[in-house]
Amino acid sequence: WINVAYLERSGMDYEVRYEWETGGSDFTLTFRHARTDKFDVQPDAANDEVQSLVAFKDLLNNDLDPILPAVPKHQSNLQLAWDMGGLSVAWDVQDSASTSTLRSGGTDGLLYTTVPARVHDLVLNYDFEQDTLFDAPSLFDGLRVSLVINNVTNDFASNTFLNRATGEMREYSINPAYEWTQGRAYRLTLQRSF
Repeated sequence: WINVAYLERSGMDYEVRYEWETGGSDFTLTFRHARTDKFDVQPDAANDEVQSLVAFKDLLNNDLDPILPAVPKHQSNLQLAWDMGGLSVAWDVQDSASTSTLRSGGTDGLLYTTVPARVHDLVLNYDFEQDTLFDAPSLFDGLRVSLVINNVTNDFASNTFLNRATGEMREYSINPAYEWTQGRAYRLTLQRSF
């Protein structure tokens, strides 16, 4: 970690995977879940203050502003993949718990909470080298075509702001810590091997 003197992270990662074959096609179902119980960080070696950043980051009552954001207590990923001939399709769903940051302002501080979007990704591949679905011309030999669509449903994180002194609550702009979940993205790849 750049500019981090100390970091300790602990928790438990789980993975369950099931594979089965049906008449020329293969299915794979994978579920992963991570639970973080401890994420302690000390951003400056000259200061011995260590902050816990599981689900909550307190900038109001701490001297240092850790470079790292709070981490979600729970994160999950589910993937369903199907292969047949040269075609493979994978659907991923990622979800994680909310995180909050307490910042200065008002007598009790400003609380910013982010609930990440549930992100759906789709990956389509066709490998003409493994082609058994149709008889492609020989000029396609060694060609692989991939289409990746990230955040298929174009979901955005929910960001709220609470002034703990006045009770005022409203939405606020995108949280840069979760900017990677924002918006739909496409990637088309053509790969040729000789």
